Amino acid sequence: MLIDLLIAAGAALLAAVAGLPVTSGVLRLAAREDGAGENDLGELEGEDSAEESTEDSAEPNVPDPTPTASTGVMRGGLMIGVLERALAAAAVALGRGEVLAVIIAVKGLGRIPELKNSRAAGERFIIGTFASLGVGCAVGAVAFWLTQVV
Repeated sequence: MLIDLLIAAGAALLAAVAGLPVTSGVLRLAAREDGAGENDLGELEGEDSAEESTEDSAEPNVPDPTPTASTGVMRGGLMIGVLERALAAAAVALGRGEVLAVIIAVKGLGRIPELKNSRAAGERFIIGTFASLGVGCAVGAVAFWLTQVV
């Protein structure tokens, strides 16, 4: 049982780290097909970009805490994706596929307000979720196979 937990932990770490370029690539490809700008993609991936400061601004480079409906920006996406992949990989590695339903439900419920305001955000949310869970589940499946062999 301990070896299973170690394999699952390794899978979680691998999925969290290795999934970032895969998920980013899929989102970049989707943005290119939609004609979205690179700035939208960077903000979607969770990199909070600062609003352009003006000479009259008292607080330059302070990010706006609310999402921008026109660009479909969703804050915290990078960290959520990392955690999502790690949890998905560990769950699949341990043969607990039902945890995937919880991950999807929590992620969806947490984003309802942002998804209601922007169709583009909804599409990116779905694409990013599928890519992220795909990586997590693939790594988890290999880890599950390892737990059966070892």
